[in-house]
Amino acid sequence: MKIDLRPIRQTPGAQSSFSFTDILLTDRLHEAAPWLATIPLIEGKIIHQGNELVVVGKIYFTANGDCNRCLLPLTLTSEVEFEENFQSVDDENNDTEAYRYSGDELELETLVEDYLLLGQPSSWLCSEDCPGFCPTCGADLTAGKCQCEKEVYNPKFGKLALLKDKLSK
Repeated sequence: MKIDLRPIRQTPGAQSSFSFTDILLTDRLHEAAPWLATIPLIEGKIIHQGNELVVVGKIYFTANGDCNRCLLPLTLTSEVEFEENFQSVDDENNDTEAYRYSGDELELETLVEDYLLLGQPSSWLCSEDCPGFCPTCGADLTAGKCQCEKEVYNPKFGKLALLKDKLSK
């Protein structure tokens, strides 16, 4: 994912748009993001701002996983926005937070990998109201109600429960 900077490099304020659909997924990304289902689409623009380049855009991707509650397989579509500064490796005013570039090409591979990993879904749910499994008998509640008895215990009434047991004997 290299971008030619020659059209904007000499003119502060100049912009250049980009779009990638044919990125190569690195080994690092394959190992860290096995949930990635499709090759991501990356769109954005580069803005030349004096001593640095500002890269703004979005990454669109699809992820495969299992529901955290019922373990059914699911596919999620998501997007991650990014805005990062790139500084030349020759720039003496180094900002340790900025990404680096050299020459007339800007490499976006590290930025895309970083933001894909940050954009990993934190909650995998097939639906917000997924009931999951019964904590008592383990039945799949997405298929229907289970047959186990649900005894609600409130520790505030523990002494009364003991008294009830004594009286019933």
